[in-house]
Amino acid sequence: MAITGRFSGFSWLLATACLVLGGSASAGPFAGGEFGFKLGALPELTVPITQGFTTSGGGVTATSTGAISGVVVHPGLTNAPPITRFEMVVTGNQTGSLVPAAGTAANPLGLQGALLAPGYGGYVTLLGVPLTPVGVPGATFNTSRGGGTVVAFTGAGWTTGTVMVTLPSTTIAGATGQPPGVVTAAGTNMLVGGVGQITFISPLLIRTNLAGDLPSFARLTLTFVPEPGSLLLIGAGTTGLAVYGRRRAANAVRGRRSP
Repeated sequence: MAITGRFSGFSWLLATACLVLGGSASAGPFAGGEFGFKLGALPELTVPITQGFTTSGGGVTATSTGAISGVVVHPGLTNAPPITRFEMVVTGNQTGSLVPAAGTAANPLGLQGALLAPGYGGYVTLLGVPLTPVGVPGATFNTSRGGGTVVAFTGAGWTTGTVMVTLPSTTIAGATGQPPGVVTAAGTNMLVGGVGQITFISPLLIRTNLAGDLPSFARLTLTFVPEPGSLLLIGAGTTGLAVYGRRRAANAVRGRRSP
């Protein structure tokens, strides 16, 4: 009986520890994500994200400067000669926290890389815009290259709310861009206890005399899943307590039957 009693006590402690450890997890591991960039009416260009993000306290943190990187090409821009294709080259990102702030765009997380528009068969880069203003409130980029290419690029922070890009009433350098108006996009926040999917949006306006005013949006979608170890611990703890309870009940019955 003494051995049985010690074993039962240890089982109770072990089961309780499993429940406490399993239930204490407040965030799930990063399961992957995607960075996307939509320039004007062109199809969105995307690169996968496989590492470098964590979540806690309802927010998201980029822990690696190489979390967002990749090269993607959209060929065949026949409607914008002499540009022959559009490239996005992402070489890295800033580290830091992104806190969901619906309706605002004040959370910084800048990128490194460039948007490139080669022309004449790809031998000449007609348009090159750095990605550094993406995700940074108030960041701007302005350039005037040889051949009359003019670019003005204004960035903003990340948000899970709805954002808008307002097109100016006048175009840059006499370009024939879109008519004045407002273009909107929205993020989402489906995180519950650090588990689920969250999408941040960063609005941008690129102004160029080659293609007019281009309302653009950067997108950061991240997914976090339940920690497998936490689920196993909770299951083991629940089972252990159930077994321990049955053993105690059986021992109590046997004790009452003993003379």
